[in-house]
Amino acid sequence: GLSVPESNLPTFPKQRKDHAILGHVLRGCCQYFQSEEIYLEILENTPEDCSTMKRLISLYRNNDMPNDAISMLNKYLEINQVDEEAWLELCDMYLAKQNFTKA
Repeated sequence: GLSVPESNLPTFPKQRKDHAILGHVLRGCCQYFQSEEIYLEILENTPEDCSTMKRLISLYRNNDMPNDAISMLNKYLEINQVDEEAWLELCDMYLAKQNFTKA
């Protein structure tokens, strides 16, 4: 995959939107660990940020990290209980793990 040396990354101010953009760019460049760190930092400062939670869930799902995806999706659903698509996604993940009692 593509690699972006840290020395070549732009220095962003500590604003959530700028960090989210940097996380998205890193994810696009297959720098998943760095992208995850940025998303987790955003959530540490703004735990109710549903957009960042969904990006992190997607990152975990796409990188075969179902336990992390399930954990983050449960946190997301605590905040946004009316998101039917998220409930279906959680059900699908539990079914994929053959955890029928939680599905």
